[in-house]
Amino acid sequence: MAILQTKTKALSNQSDVSDVTAVILAAGSSSRMGTDKQFLPIAGVPCIARSILAFERHPQIKSIIVVTKKQRILDIQNLCERYEITKLTDIIEGGDTRFLSVKNALPYVGTEYLVIHDGARPLVSKRVISDVIEAAAGCGGAIPCMPVTDTVKTVDKSGYVIKTLDRSTLAGVQTPQGFVTEDYKAAAAQNQDDLITDDSAVFENAGYRVKTVRGSYHNIKITVMEDILTAENIIKKTGEIL
Repeated sequence: MAILQTKTKALSNQSDVSDVTAVILAAGSSSRMGTDKQFLPIAGVPCIARSILAFERHPQIKSIIVVTKKQRILDIQNLCERYEITKLTDIIEGGDTRFLSVKNALPYVGTEYLVIHDGARPLVSKRVISDVIEAAAGCGGAIPCMPVTDTVKTVDKSGYVIKTLDRSTLAGVQTPQGFVTEDYKAAAAQNQDDLITDDSAVFENAGYRVKTVRGSYHNIKITVMEDILTAENIIKKTGEIL
């Protein structure tokens, strides 16, 4: 596949880029939690509120779009009013899959760049957001990653090991993931797999390059109830992440 060229910029510093929309995804089913994890409190603040505040307080973010379930739109609106979110421009109803939720939001993105973030990653830091934006502006697409510390194996449907992978070439992917908006919209228009679960894979499959930046072990995703305790312990040890 040919590598497509994106509209990139030569940056003197990170603050050169400020025309950025944050699309925050909060439309999942939370099936593993048994309750809507987005509204569970983490040290007294709802999970989704922490995620939104991270982008509200970031100087390079111009606007915020939240994608959520239809029945939660008013709840998100009330939450944003409670926490004095000024950058919120739209609350969009999500689709049946992650990709369809992102696709629903894309027509509302009018900035040069966008970052897509899991609402269930409430401890994302300013540094990670800045690094993703800088890298995306420089090469078109960027994702935060961390080295894989466990041994990873390919396993067949019967549970037998096929092979052991070389973990030195593997990385665990986080969000936010950043892109040149025009190019991401073009990539999304080409995508035929509505079940695709990674935003950067949409970009890759269309022929664009994606650069990795270092993520953070604190940038955890809230998936099970134990993750709430982990997040609260991180806050106790480090102070407010925001």
